[in-house]
Amino acid sequence: MFSVLDASKPAAYYWAIHSDTIVTTEFKLLHIMRGIGFRKKILQFTRCNDVCGYIIYTHNGRRAYGEMEGTIGNINKVRDWILTQCVPEPFMERVSFSPFVRERYPRRLKFSVAYQVPVRETSTSEIELH
Repeated sequence: MFSVLDASKPAAYYWAIHSDTIVTTEFKLLHIMRGIGFRKKILQFTRCNDVCGYIIYTHNGRRAYGEMEGTIGNINKVRDWILTQCVPEPFMERVSFSPFVRERYPRRLKFSVAYQVPVRETSTSEIELH
């Protein structure tokens, strides 16, 4: 059967992703500031904001890439924290996040440090850290 649409809501309401939908995004960070305890803080901040995923460090911890899984609002909190607290202002354009992808089967594993891309992961974009 067809569901009845509420005429009081704009059509875009039915196209939008709801705030409780789990999404994933891949990220790449260059020029991470030293001496601020980034590794420990990102684990705490993501876990406090219910964001899952992994991060892989390269170039002696100055660069990193990985994947985040959570609600759009929670991922945006983490992204804003990274941009304002962890990357020097002249290098903000070197931080990139992929578009959100709706996650059909969320894994919901705690955010952690990985040393290689997990076996069951499929990367949606090529990440180059040269």
